[in-house]
Amino acid sequence: MIRARTQSALERLARLDKADLDQKQLELAEARESHRRLCDQLDDLERLAETGAETAGGNVPALFALASWADARRAQINADIGRARQRVGRIEQELLDLRGRIKLVEKLLG
Repeated sequence: MIRARTQSALERLARLDKADLDQKQLELAEARESHRRLCDQLDDLERLAETGAETAGGNVPALFALASWADARRAQINADIGRARQRVGRIEQELLDLRGRIKLVEKLLG
């Protein structure tokens, strides 16, 4: 039988973990939304680069400037997307860990 003090501590831990779980689920939703927005930005950049190239026509300096700018911006967005993916993965792992701990504490409490 679990002593009262130990049981009380486990119950407190379970409440805290459930609150953390709710917070992590919100963070995950925000991280996924951020990732989606970055992917949309990349798509918008590609369309803008195509439109700009058509507009520039045969103006080589303008085409070169547009291509250089688009390449730099594309690299930045891709780096941001990579960080967003890592954040999503980290939060998903934290959620798995929390869920496992909650199940363990609930099992200990009976």
